[in-house]
Amino acid sequence: MVGPNSSAVYQYTRPDGGVIAQADPATISPAHDVFVVQLVRTPSGALVLNAAGIFGPGTSAAAWYLVHTMLPQRPQLSYAWYVVDWSDTDGDGLPSAGDTWTVLDSGT
Repeated sequence: MVGPNSSAVYQYTRPDGGVIAQADPATISPAHDVFVVQLVRTPSGALVLNAAGIFGPGTSAAAWYLVHTMLPQRPQLSYAWYVVDWSDTDGDGLPSAGDTWTVLDSGT
């Protein structure tokens, strides 16, 4: 789950409340975000693939990462969720292979 805590820091947390990653909104920009890619089972039983950043650029980065990194490696992926830190290090203004992608955590 992501959302602001009481001091306006966005956090990704585990169901047990443990913090996976947190980001001060001042550190999130069109060139840096943290996102999650996850498989979620809805209350009706449907399986949903969700990819979302804290803000729009992170959601675009999540979609790029899913298509260009995760799907080609899907036989090796064994977790239900991945939290990734993205930085537009090549400065082209878009998610790309020249960027920095750091998997912060993953789990079932």
